[in-house]
Formats: sequence, C-alpha cells, structure tokens
Amino acid sequence: MEKTVNEDPKSAVSGPGPAAATALIGSLLLLGLTGYLSMQLKLSEIHLFLGFDSRVFGVSGDWLPYVWRLSLVLSVLAAIIAYRALIRDTQSRVVILAVLAAAAAIASPVAFAGPQPAEAQPSLLLYVAVEGAKSPAILALIGAVLADLMTSSRRSADH
Repeated sequence: MEKTVNEDPKSAVSGPGPAAATALIGSLLLLGLTGYLSMQLKLSEIHLFLGFDSRVFGVSGDWLPYVWRLSLVLSVLAAIIAYRALIRDTQSRVVILAVLAAAAAIASPVAFAGPQPAEAQPSLLLYVAVEGAKSPAILALIGAVLADLMTSSRRSADH
C-alpha cells in the first residue's frame, strides 16, 4: 500500500479553526451576559428591575441583589468550565484575551467620560456592553487567561 500525499498548496493553508470562532462568540456572549447581570445588580440595589422590553419597574424585597450576584458567580464558573473544556490551543486563548482586553480598554474611557446630556444618552445595548467590559468578572477572566497562557508557554518550553 502506498501513501498518497496531497500536494495541493491551498489545502495546506487553513484559516482560523472552529475553536477560535467558538472563543470569539463565547467571549462576546460572556461580555453581554456579564453586562446585563451587572446592570441588573446596580438596579436591584435601588429596588428596580429592567425587563426585556426596556421598562424599569420596582420590585419589593431585599433578595434580588443576591440573585444577581449568584447569577454573576455562576456565569463566571460556567465560562471557566467551558474555557477549560473547549479551548485548548494557543490561537483561541489569544482570541479570548484580545476580545476581553480590547473591550475592557475601550469601555474604560467611556465609563469615565462623565455625565452626558439627556439627548446623547447611549443605547441600552451599548450600556450593557460597557457594564460587561468594566465588570470585575471580565477583568478576573483576563487575568486567568493570561496566567493560563504563561503557564502553557512554560510547559511547552520545558518539553
């Protein structure tokens, strides 16, 4: 039996794999979810809740902030578990790091820009994205991905 070698140079060049696409989509979804939960946590401290139709209404009781905090913790745990299970290559780790770090860097000037006139208020989607990008959960994930990249590079250098 002979081995056949594919000599087509176009087949040897491949783009980003499915893991990199998963990393990109997962990072963006995590930013949105973290932003929504952070926004709800801020509103719940003044006994308000934002519905999916963008209307704010009051909620009685002191239990709601704990629900949003628990939701944030569970979303971060789910993100870490998914990251450890799905993301194994360096390219995907760099994609996650780039998306999260870029979002945090872009959101920082927006967050500290100060009050704006009422007619120039950002959209709800932009507000959710900014809240997610400046969330401590995202900053902690950036640190975790950096630590994972550094330990994986050390492990590969040792072998």
